[in-house]
Amino acid sequence: MRELGKKTDFSHSLTLGNVGLLMKKNSNYKTYKGVYLINKNFEDPLNIFLKPAGKYLTIYFKGKRKDSPKYYKILERYIKNNNIETEDFFYEIALRSISISPLEKEYIRKIEIKIK
Repeated sequence: MRELGKKTDFSHSLTLGNVGLLMKKNSNYKTYKGVYLINKNFEDPLNIFLKPAGKYLTIYFKGKRKDSPKYYKILERYIKNNNIETEDFFYEIALRSISISPLEKEYIRKIEIKIK
């Protein structure tokens, strides 16, 4: 993220809640495929993927990145059981982590997938 900040004028926003992980659907959810940025006015000089607008299926959970795979599986099961048609990528972002609180029990993450 520091390198991205150096190459753009976006460094002031490369903080918690503005940068997330892009995960391929039906993967092991341990290795991310890219990053996405949340900022409507960002120009894309580095060909960075921007999260598209739309309706999303969302789950919030308390925990760290290593806890995420469990919640991807919960979302996948819900999608399958309710015959929801989705795009191919999940979006994961830390809403509260060590940069805000030293207490792991206060960490909050969000995972979303766009509904078609």
